Amino acid sequence: MDIALVVVGGLVIVTFVGMIFDYLTKTRVATLTSDAGAVKGMAERIERLELRSKEQDAVIERLCNDVAFGNRLLEDRSGVGSEPSRQA
Repeated sequence: MDIALVVVGGLVIVTFVGMIFDYLTKTRVATLTSDAGAVKGMAERIERLELRSKEQDAVIERLCNDVAFGNRLLEDRSGVGSEPSRQA
């Protein structure tokens, strides 16, 4: 029974040591690969995309208003054909 506990304990320790070194390696690589120029470039790109999105939203809003205006012009206000026909 003692040997089983030693083996299991050893496996657990080896697993934790491997996980710790893996975590440290990944965090070190992540901090080394973050370039200030790349981050600045991405920030500028995001700003341009947000501006483009706002412009497109304005165009869509204008088109919706134009369609609503067209619908109001085409709306039948004469009352002809608005009542259901009665057949005897």
